[in-house]
Amino acid sequence: KAIQSGEFQKNAVLNRAYAKAKANGSAVHLIGLLSDAGVHSSMENLFACLRLAKQHGLENVFIHCILDGVDVPERTADIYVEALEIKLAEIGVGRVATLCGRFFAMDNNEKWDRTARAFTLLVHAEGERTHDAVTAIRNSFLRGISDEFISPIVVERAPDTPVTRIGNGDLVVFF
Repeated sequence: KAIQSGEFQKNAVLNRAYAKAKANGSAVHLIGLLSDAGVHSSMENLFACLRLAKQHGLENVFIHCILDGVDVPERTADIYVEALEIKLAEIGVGRVATLCGRFFAMDNNEKWDRTARAFTLLVHAEGERTHDAVTAIRNSFLRGISDEFISPIVVERAPDTPVTRIGNGDLVVFF
């Protein structure tokens, strides 16, 4: 509702955080479930965060995608990431940095080994490497791994150079 009414763009906390990130030259990391199921996620929330980042003139904006496959049909993560990449080009800011199935990133069974893999993906850029997020997802599908169970994947800007990792002083926003 806040996005539709325009109130989201006026959110004082988010605007202060984005302004501080701009002033400090900090990267912005947007982390969340990438699906349109409306249960735990809304892609419109992500797009609103991206538009606001663009309004603030932020350039180092990175998306860390948690892949669904539970609240939406299995084997659709590639479609969501492809749609996201189109939207990123349209908005003019943001880059997909990591991918990870919700089995790891949204564990609610106190399985620290799963959560640790998601953490090390975000902070240390540890995981399978790729230069193309959509292809990496499709390769997982070919190996019989569905969205929810896709192991952490780091998108690289060049061989052995991750797009990013979360560092001290960076702004992290969950969408």
